[in-house]
Amino acid sequence: MIRKINNQYTISDLQSKHGTEVNGMPIEQAPHFLYHGDHITLAKGVVEMIFFAEGSEMDVTREFSFPLTNPKETTSTSGLVINLERREIRLDGARIHLTGKDMDLLMLLYQRANQAVSYEEIMVLVWPERLLNAKSSVPDVGRAEINALVYRLRKRLGRYGENVTTIPRFGYMWEE
Repeated sequence: MIRKINNQYTISDLQSKHGTEVNGMPIEQAPHFLYHGDHITLAKGVVEMIFFAEGSEMDVTREFSFPLTNPKETTSTSGLVINLERREIRLDGARIHLTGKDMDLLMLLYQRANQAVSYEEIMVLVWPERLLNAKSSVPDVGRAEINALVYRLRKRLGRYGENVTTIPRFGYMWEE
């Protein structure tokens, strides 16, 4: 159970079968204070979360967009390992850190591998917070901003950046 007390968050294990760990240490039923960047592990590592305390973002409930599976079930591409459930990228065995938007774009393209994703879809799915009003269906994001994000992502992926293919006048695609 995660609970907010004043401006602090706590986590408690409610006598679960497999226990709860924070930063690799088992916690008990008594509330354990959470701090920005804490790693929470549930069900013996089947579920791992990272606690981020940034403004009012914590008041928003978010759902997983895909089913949870065993973290050992990853998909790889010649030295590039993309673990969607953990939002983790490994390049030749080393974990690479991507910004939130970089990761959102990579996950979108990777989940739709070998399918073209339009600029508009990228705007809506990577920048949903930038909708100007309820009447607008497309966020206030320009193609130059998308192109800059793709450029950064390609750089971070090194030789695997070439998997992000430009579809002229349409968008991008993850090509396997």
